[in-house]
Amino acid sequence: MRFVEPQGRARRCRALAGLALSCLVTACATRNAADAIATELAQSFEAQSGVMLDRLQQSPDQALCSEPGAAASSASLAQRRAIERAARDGVRFPSGAPPSPQAWLGDWRRGERIAQSGVGLQTSDRPGTEAGGNCYGCHRLAPTEIAYGTLGPSLTGYGLRHPPDEAGLRDTWIRLFDSHAFDACSVMPRFGARGILSEEQLRDLLALLLDPQSPVNR
Repeated sequence: MRFVEPQGRARRCRALAGLALSCLVTACATRNAADAIATELAQSFEAQSGVMLDRLQQSPDQALCSEPGAAASSASLAQRRAIERAARDGVRFPSGAPPSPQAWLGDWRRGERIAQSGVGLQTSDRPGTEAGGNCYGCHRLAPTEIAYGTLGPSLTGYGLRHPPDEAGLRDTWIRLFDSHAFDACSVMPRFGARGILSEEQLRDLLALLLDPQSPVNR
């Protein structure tokens, strides 16, 4: 998906800016403003390199969490809880019926590479590029890191705070697979539910977080 380069691009950018400002001033009080912004966005992009325009379409949970005052609404709270239950019900645990959840752990070295990779699902990627987790963009992973995002909590010492027993392994797997199982309005990528990462990649990330030898836990 990339920006279209229309003759009236400057006009469209000004229109988007004006609509966004209007939406902020009125707290998006009218559906018309939101619909107008969505229309302008849809006309400003085109599919490219396998990245399709459906990326611009909000899912029901995204739409709910974008509504002003949704966090304080009892009706919205009930909807959020329903989304979280559905997300939990949709989690697929590692295949092959391993003898114990400990067998779910992959290779933390591969997991570290996945966590530090931001490629995948971008128009600049070659089709078929394996997606990374881009975890460093939101979390601090190893204590030695000096550049990392702060949108999410620090993950240093994660395995020390979450012992890799059966409950801890299942809990962490669910968070990686579909973060909406814990928070319907979470902005963390739904790595498993959306097919962003493979089961093998998820097992490697699980090892990065829980293996005592991982730099996260040293």
